[in-house]
Amino acid sequence: MLYYLTTRFRIPANFSDMVYLTQIMQAECVRTGVEHWRRNRPRCSGALYWQLNDCWPVSSWASIDYCGRWKVLQYAARRFNASVALSIEEKSGQIVLHVANDSRDDFQVRYLTLYKLSMGAF
Repeated sequence: MLYYLTTRFRIPANFSDMVYLTQIMQAECVRTGVEHWRRNRPRCSGALYWQLNDCWPVSSWASIDYCGRWKVLQYAARRFNASVALSIEEKSGQIVLHVANDSRDDFQVRYLTLYKLSMGAF
């Protein structure tokens, strides 16, 4: 867990910071999976995570802790499971935007075409 944590964040100063950062990592991992599956419609339309709450006071994959408080994943799930959600994917060196619309309403999307920038000093 610490290995993956340090690929995105600095080493936490104390235990409570480490617990909080692992909750952020958990939310990012689940978000990445759910967005991937929502992009693969009609083959798949999303995902459900199965460990909603903890029955013991532990650090786990649950999104609600032992005391009934929401963890980071529960807040993030409101956004990535929204009726209309935007996700971004890198595919063959290009950025691809996906919009999942699970609502009954049509809507228009405005977007700006971005051109590939060469790397270098600006």
